[in-house]
Formats: sequence, structure tokens, C-alpha cells
Amino acid sequence: MELRLQTRALLLILASATALLGQTDAREIVRRTVAADELNWKVARNYTFSERVNLRYLDSQGRVKSQEIRINDVMLLDGSPYSRLVARDDHPLPPAEERKEQERLARASPNAG
Repeated sequence: MELRLQTRALLLILASATALLGQTDAREIVRRTVAADELNWKVARNYTFSERVNLRYLDSQGRVKSQEIRINDVMLLDGSPYSRLVARDDHPLPPAEERKEQERLARASPNAG
């Protein structure tokens, strides 16, 4: 009986010590979080993705009357997502419209032109 009590006490002490050693200081948790967040933003600046938007216009009976497909390149500019139209209805933009999109991008970020 006494051995069982001593064993329980020893296990309780070991569990408490393990829990205390495993605790991380709140400042350390915040420091790690901020460092990971900064790294994520640095990495995100190097990536873009394509977004395909399929707009369907319906008549009063719910049937598709017409549709429009837009493809955008989405990138991070100055910490915010920026969407640039690159194709419509699965066809590249005409040169004049492409030029307008390039001008809009240049106005949004002088370094991105």
C-alpha cells in the first residue's frame, strides 16, 4: 500500500516537472509567431496565382442566358492582393485592353510596371 502511494507521488512529481519544463514563455510564442508571419509575407511577394471567374447570367426561368469567363492574375502589391485581368472567355485580351491593364498595374505600383 505504501509503495503504491509512493509510486503515485513520484508519478505526480514527474508529471508536474514535465509540464513545467514544457511550458513556453508567452513572449517566446509571440516572437515565433511574428517571425513566421514576416517570413510568410516575404515569401508571398514572390508568388502569383490565376483566378478563373465564371459569370452566368440567368433568365427568369433560371436558365443560362449568357456567360462571361474572366481570368485574373492575382499578386501581392504593397501588402494587398492586386488582381489583373489577363483573359476573357478563354482568349487573351486584345492589345489595347492589355495595354490598359498594364497602365493600371503601373499606377497601382510604380515598381511593378
